[in-house]
Amino acid sequence: MPENFRVLEQNLKGTIREWYFFEAAKEKGIVLIEPGKDNTTRARIKVDFFLKDGRKLQVKGRTKSLCKNGIIGVEVKGSHGRIPQRLYKRKDFDILAVVLDPGVISSKNIKNAKEDDYNFCIIPVKNIPSHKRSKEWGDDYLKDVFYFKPEDYVINDFSLLKSKN
Repeated sequence: MPENFRVLEQNLKGTIREWYFFEAAKEKGIVLIEPGKDNTTRARIKVDFFLKDGRKLQVKGRTKSLCKNGIIGVEVKGSHGRIPQRLYKRKDFDILAVVLDPGVISSKNIKNAKEDDYNFCIIPVKNIPSHKRSKEWGDDYLKDVFYFKPEDYVINDFSLLKSKN
């Protein structure tokens, strides 16, 4: 139905981004494990992949309306429920992987960027600020929008995902 198009488009694009990220990681020899029945319900909802060493990843794409002047905006929240339930707690994941669609960044301006392909930015959760109402809600929730400049990170660098063991 037309009124569901936005949700369908977001879900479809999100699935494609996750698949590209999964395949790019596999190409680099990094094994990503999807949450299974053995994981808690919260982990199955808030985690996209686990690394072999147990670290948790959340994969997001940019939010087009939050991007301007070379700054990328990413919504760091789930798609269901009301705030604060929709927000991620700091302990929900360890690494945010932002998948940038083809044509979003220029290989002329950013090292390692691929002009006509997906690009990835690996961001440690410690770089994401806390939501200002975290104390009120009794836990450390992540701010629901994270802004960054792609040049502040090494694009397509999977070294942060290499096993620490």
